[in-house]
This record gives sequence, C-alpha cells and structure tokens, in this order.
Amino acid sequence: MSSATLTVILVGNGDGEVDGEDISCSPLCTATYEQKTVVQLQAIPADDSKFEGWMVNGKPHKGVITLEQDDNILVAAKFTSTQPPSNPLDI
Repeated sequence: MSSATLTVILVGNGDGEVDGEDISCSPLCTATYEQKTVVQLQAIPADDSKFEGWMVNGKPHKGVITLEQDDNILVAAKFTSTQPPSNPLDI
C-alpha cells in the first residue's frame, strides 16, 4: 500500500499546538501514513490565544477534524492572540 504525507503548519499571531495520532506540532510538522489511514487532529490554543479554524488543502474547516489520508494533505491551523497590542498604534 502507498503512503501519504500530512503536513501541519501553525499560522497567525497567536500560539498553540496541533495534536493527533503520531503527530504533535508547533509550529510545523509532517507525518507519513499508509493511504486510507484516518487521522484526527485537534487544535489546542495557548492561554493567551484562541483557535480560529483550519484550512485543509485550501478549504476552511472548524473544530476537530478527521482526515482520511488518500493523498498528501496540507493543514494550516490559525491561532490569534487574545492579548492587547503592546503598542496602541498596532491594530
């Protein structure tokens, strides 16, 4: 059976991590799975951040996602800071 690569990147001005079976990352990670493997990902924001959502191969998703590895997949997890800007002119 062939394999497929899952790549996860964290984007945005906040902090957090992404956890799943055989994968845990902050800010970038990859894992290789047999094709047709189901991989569930969960975003965990840091205390001073919030999770905004996923982009999976360019398509938006919300909450916990389950991916069936058919081909290489790129996932972006967006975290934003909940802290006020250190410079009031930064908006």
